[in-house]
Amino acid sequence: MERAPRISFTSLGCPKALVDSERIITRLRAEGYELARRHDVSGGIQVLKDSIKATPKDPLPYIYLSQLYSHYLKKPDLALNYAQ
Repeated sequence: MERAPRISFTSLGCPKALVDSERIITRLRAEGYELARRHDVSGGIQVLKDSIKATPKDPLPYIYLSQLYSHYLKKPDLALNYAQ
């Protein structure tokens, strides 16, 4: 039997974003995805950097990227760079 595709999901937003995240996770599970126990932080960083390249004036990817650097990688100096 083939193993289900695995994803990692982190909600970095407000309570409404958390509700949206739960809905997304429920749908992904219904479609056969499995939640990973560990986050691929490097993959998340790359997705956010690609988003910044595509829409450089949108502040959200910068904010999320700074949170990843601060919370998961414990690099507050890099977090400040992206937050500014």
